[in-house]
Amino acid sequence: MTIQRIATACFIVIGLLLNNVYSYASEPGIQGYRPSMFTEQSEAPFFYSIGKHLKYGKNIDGEAPAIFKGKFFNGDITKVFPSPDNRKAVIVSGGSLYLVQIGKQVEFLLDKIRPTVSFRNDNIGDEFYISNRIQWSQDSRLIYITKVKIQKSPPKQNHSRHFSLKRINIENPLHIDELVSDFGGWKYFMVGNDAICFSYAPGNGSVIYKCSTPAGVSNVVSINDKHILLENGVRVTGTRFVSYAPDINETEIWLTRHGFFIRDITSRVEGFFSRSRPSSPIFTINTAIDSLKGHRYDGIWRYGSSVLPGGRYILLKVSHDEFEGELLVDSSTGQYRELPENTRVYQNINSSNYGNFTFCTKWKPQGCNKFLPISRLRVKNGTDNP
Repeated sequence: MTIQRIATACFIVIGLLLNNVYSYASEPGIQGYRPSMFTEQSEAPFFYSIGKHLKYGKNIDGEAPAIFKGKFFNGDITKVFPSPDNRKAVIVSGGSLYLVQIGKQVEFLLDKIRPTVSFRNDNIGDEFYISNRIQWSQDSRLIYITKVKIQKSPPKQNHSRHFSLKRINIENPLHIDELVSDFGGWKYFMVGNDAICFSYAPGNGSVIYKCSTPAGVSNVVSINDKHILLENGVRVTGTRFVSYAPDINETEIWLTRHGFFIRDITSRVEGFFSRSRPSSPIFTINTAIDSLKGHRYDGIWRYGSSVLPGGRYILLKVSHDEFEGELLVDSSTGQYRELPENTRVYQNINSSNYGNFTFCTKWKPQGCNKFLPISRLRVKNGTDNP
């Protein structure tokens, strides 16, 4: 047998094997998929977007008037941060920042908004703001955002970044205060009415915590449940507060908060359950196998899912055989309906309305200053108690 014939035979065998693997790895999907038509009514209004249009109401309605419309070209809505009182929202669209207040006109706040830091195509002196560090104050009056300036670095190093923390008072949104000039805080939280505590990298490979108060910026010496002691002798007291956090796993956070979970029924079928009726699934899902990694998956995305106010209606972002996009599920009736393409729901999550938040001022790569799920979203029979 010539080398060419051997190679051809090998390709045929490999093709047959791959065909078998991929046929077994069919897309996941809801068993007996039958979407319905119904009109939900949540307990409170909420912000949601359909494409480039931001809306506000108690149900998701493609015909409802928009309170904000992104520009035709490059006007996608990339971030929406509702305020704790759920009456205002900061919107990132087309590289700009806008403020929406219910019953008022949309206000432009800033341009040169980026999702995060990147040195690609940056030049010394470039300045911009980072959207993934935006936070609201607890009283819904102040907006915090980080500004970055690219500056020259020591010899034999790349450009360095200089961070500062800015504050916008919505009563005078065109005036921007510089709260901390040397910030560098990847993670920060508010304490009381006038203190900000943040992580800081001094440049020697370590990470420390500092707090900014009316007395200035000082290193953290110690922390307990009642106060934070600083090197300058100031004791920082008051409620500690975080609004949002980078890299939040939205699906697990929101679903477990309201008692929903996913559990195996058979080796290839999962059930989507509610804690109010843990023995009867709302619906069942035929799972699939990732042919490359061998993992079983159910097609529910880690990001983009939410639960409407009141806890009855669930928005699920799915990639399934019969439908890919967003489904709205009525957990009481088991009905679900397909939502318009690119539907998102936005709600404020903070350390006051969500108790499972960890505060600390010692640098830990995991589990520090972040929102944690109330329980596991995907549980195993006999091992987890949802």
